[in-house]
Amino acid sequence: MPGRGRLALPGGYVEHNERIQDAAIRELIEEARPANQRGPYSQKVLKDCITGWHVFDDPNRSGRGRVITTAYVFELPDGDEVTVTAGDDAGATAWYAIDSLAPAEFFEDHHHIIKEMTF
Repeated sequence: MPGRGRLALPGGYVEHNERIQDAAIRELIEEARPANQRGPYSQKVLKDCITGWHVFDDPNRSGRGRVITTAYVFELPDGDEVTVTAGDDAGATAWYAIDSLAPAEFFEDHHHIIKEMTF
């Protein structure tokens, strides 16, 4: 499994019958199961929380071959204490202070993606 033991953003492949944005929401739910004190976030709520997106298409960004990633930013409602739970193919989930992590701790260019999308 590529990336085993490294930090990675939740993600996966787009199904033939879905839009990229819908795949991003589906993968977030499958791999991180975000929830607040009232329960899991619905697909509609998560869709409404998207505040940005960017395509990462450097031909050399992945050792797995040509991989194009569309990354999304989800800004969840202020005041929500958000929990995440590993699901699907995620080994574990956790919250980290971005500045406390080194690029070498991440799978491929995921550190770069976070920096590009949040700063």
